[in-house]
Amino acid sequence: MTPAPGIRLDNTIFTGDRESSTKTSLVKGTATPGNKDYVCVSGSFTAEVCKVKVVTSKPRCFTFRLRTTGEKVRRCGLMMAQKAEHRVSYPGDSGGPVYQHTKNGLIRAVGTIVGGYESRANTPFPEHDIVYYRPIEDVLRHQNAELQICGPADICD
Repeated sequence: MTPAPGIRLDNTIFTGDRESSTKTSLVKGTATPGNKDYVCVSGSFTAEVCKVKVVTSKPRCFTFRLRTTGEKVRRCGLMMAQKAEHRVSYPGDSGGPVYQHTKNGLIRAVGTIVGGYESRANTPFPEHDIVYYRPIEDVLRHQNAELQICGPADICD
């Protein structure tokens, strides 16, 4: 991926709550969590939410109702994660990172938020909020991009 002239890309993401959104973490690779593994999500409205459990073992298709028009749409190649009794994503969080923290304080990119819904009594998981995300491998492939792994003192070409 080649940025526009004057634009610099780096390998950090914003983490933390809404009040500390200046905190960044270094991305050092990718991860493919499986069913029952945990991830964090971070959207522009929700900020960082961790201990969100992945509940699909491989990407699959889901049907959504668009908030703006009420139209039903089907999206494939997505993973689903949930968290009990905690709002996971809000409208406007789409495109935000899904990631895992490493033991040494770095981040492994997992994917990007596509959508979600708040739990209600008549949903498949009545006490869990759901987030859907596109796996990072698909995001990079569709953008014809690769994740450069370099630290603060490294030079990434």
